[in-house]
Amino acid sequence: MLAVLLALEKFRTQLKPGKFLTKTPDDSLKKVFKLVNRPERIDKLIMKLPPEFDSLEFETDSTLSTNLPNKKQAVPPQEIYYIDGACKANGKPNCVATWAVCAEYDRELKESGYVKENPSNQSAELTAAVKACEIAKRSGYETITIITDSKYLHSAVTKWIDTWKVNEWRDHRNKPLVNVQLFKELLLAKQGLNIEWYHVKGHSNNEGNDRADSLARSLVESKQEIVGVLSSYNNQSKTECSELIELREEIERTQNDKFQ
Repeated sequence: MLAVLLALEKFRTQLKPGKFLTKTPDDSLKKVFKLVNRPERIDKLIMKLPPEFDSLEFETDSTLSTNLPNKKQAVPPQEIYYIDGACKANGKPNCVATWAVCAEYDRELKESGYVKENPSNQSAELTAAVKACEIAKRSGYETITIITDSKYLHSAVTKWIDTWKVNEWRDHRNKPLVNVQLFKELLLAKQGLNIEWYHVKGHSNNEGNDRADSLARSLVESKQEIVGVLSSYNNQSKTECSELIELREEIERTQNDKFQ
């Protein structure tokens, strides 16, 4: 169902309104639409279908099964997490990076924070993935979907991470990886979870991705404002401003705890 939604969002400008034919390797999706008592999370996804596609038709094509990356999620996810990272001054000493996680079903669940060690655009995306897994476990979920606009993260977690571990965290050129500690944390965090990973294009009017992006950006921009003030003060004022940053972070952690 989620794949259908993502396909419509990506190609809706190229499709004609009306009936929409979906080819699937089996009839499981067709059966979902025919269920009398569907799970609430499925109804929420169906309600997100663009109104111009008022009729869905399904065609089973068994040859498609060989093209599927995996079929490990035989049941709908208990929650869908949109994750994102934001970064300012990447690669510079004054770099600020943040992460954000927004849930699809539980709209009140949205968490964010700063990347305190080795902040960068990549570490922000990885931290968001780790946090999403931790939130899922805290909520008692086992089957989830994580959606990211980072090709780096998506490729790493679906193609490379297990090989990197076997190669003692070296890439195909035998060079040490960056963000090794975060990759180790991600491996640990996702243990015991059945995760379907999806990549979406950033800033493409994907509502869930836009929510996570906005949350991460608002946090990084607010800290950039405070950091900018630091540069115009003497050393004593810098200490005071540093305390202000710590106080702001504590307030944000308290706000996030409301959703835990």
